[in-house]
Amino acid sequence: MADTDLTALFQSRKAGIDCPMCPDSAETDVVAELASGKVHLQNDADYRGYCILVFRRHAIEIYALTPAERHDWVEDIARIGKAIEEVCAPAKLNVSMLGNLCPHLHCHLMPRTIGDPEWVGPPAFRSTEQRTPLPPEEYAHLLQALKTALN
Repeated sequence: MADTDLTALFQSRKAGIDCPMCPDSAETDVVAELASGKVHLQNDADYRGYCILVFRRHAIEIYALTPAERHDWVEDIARIGKAIEEVCAPAKLNVSMLGNLCPHLHCHLMPRTIGDPEWVGPPAFRSTEQRTPLPPEEYAHLLQALKTALN
């Protein structure tokens, strides 16, 4: 894709046009709906407990939130991190807010374990198709355990 096409697509998405996260209508992977948005559990055996918090309205940057929204956002990220710690006991939790591919405020909370595929560096953001899924019963159990930890 040419730079001009990428620029046009990015500007359109920044404006909320065809934003893949607006509205946040996916339900099968939702762990919880918190004050700032929905928590989605990724089905990734390499990063068991990997969640994404999607902000409840179209916003691009954390500084564009109201003070109350920003407070809820940060508190929800901490709350999700604590739940992941309780359920998955990772060696470390990576927290990332990027947005260059999808300019809708969202936060990746990725549990890291020693020896995971990218332990020596930052994890590559893999598409759903590139991930190794958990067995269905294990994913369902993990989803329920995180729901319980967040409620």
